Amino acid sequence: MADIEDITENDCCGNGCANCVLDVQVKTKKICDKTGKTNILLQYTPFRLFQNKPHSTYNDNVWEFHFKSVCAESVETPNEAVSNYILDMNPGYHLMLRAPQRQQQENEENFENYVEFKMKRYLLRPYSPYWWDLQKMEFKILVNLKCNGPMSDILRNLQIDNEMEFRGPIGKFEYTADNKGDNILMIINQGVAVAPALPIIKCIIQNEEDLTRIVHLSCFENVENIYFRQEIYDFQKFWNYKAHIYLAHEVCEECAKSSSLCSPDCKNFKRKLKYKESIHPVRLDENELEKIINTLKNELPHMQVVLAGTRKFQQYFKNMLSGELFGIKDNNIYLL
Repeated sequence: MADIEDITENDCCGNGCANCVLDVQVKTKKICDKTGKTNILLQYTPFRLFQNKPHSTYNDNVWEFHFKSVCAESVETPNEAVSNYILDMNPGYHLMLRAPQRQQQENEENFENYVEFKMKRYLLRPYSPYWWDLQKMEFKILVNLKCNGPMSDILRNLQIDNEMEFRGPIGKFEYTADNKGDNILMIINQGVAVAPALPIIKCIIQNEEDLTRIVHLSCFENVENIYFRQEIYDFQKFWNYKAHIYLAHEVCEECAKSSSLCSPDCKNFKRKLKYKESIHPVRLDENELEKIINTLKNELPHMQVVLAGTRKFQQYFKNMLSGELFGIKDNNIYLL
């Protein structure tokens, strides 16, 4: 097992990840400051699949995976492992999942009858836990299982108690609690990338001394595919949290007949909403973003922005927010 400090170009998955392990400042402390315990994640470590299930009944491709540390269960007395290790994770950071990749290789001596499968390299993919338990060394991730995706195929066929290797935490997000009430954190996420936003939100709203105000803008396909909808709705009870959800392809049966998307006035769309739920059947674009930011014009110097989604999604909003219209400084914009 290689330590985090030993990252080389051979570790790169070659997929152009926004959070490439070769382009981040990884946390390297082996001993956690608060507990004095060793972080189990600082090198590739086996975790077994404890549970997996579809996130909702509407989408068979989005699954929740619950992993537990093999180390915590490999000793006779569980407390022994707990006394030595901890799962130290940071809100807004991700873990790197490593899985062996088999590459077919022809045998020159007997081309027709013999094919050798050799472990040539690893598949690496970043996943951001939306929940974890420090002491029990468990975490959960939300995954969009893509058709014919190499890692998606591995996870799709994963059985309970199968083991996978994770390492981390990896990321650049820097956040300091605000006890004066000056700061605003705007979070813009796309699809399953809402997962890394949840721990950041919980960290702020559950800290009574943190007066940071959160403006959360989430982009989804339609109402049925709003991931963690109940959690987002429940956050609304906190004074310093405001959510807006944008749906790019919301279509009811009536609107489908005329080959059009639902409008904000569509009665069928309105019936799907909960009390005081701010959901808009439009795409989040420059005009929609300007409506939100216009209410915060005088506070832009105190605003930090978190962007979570595909590289194209992140770059689109980063260019927009750092442009002349909004003028947010690049070092106040974080890509998860």
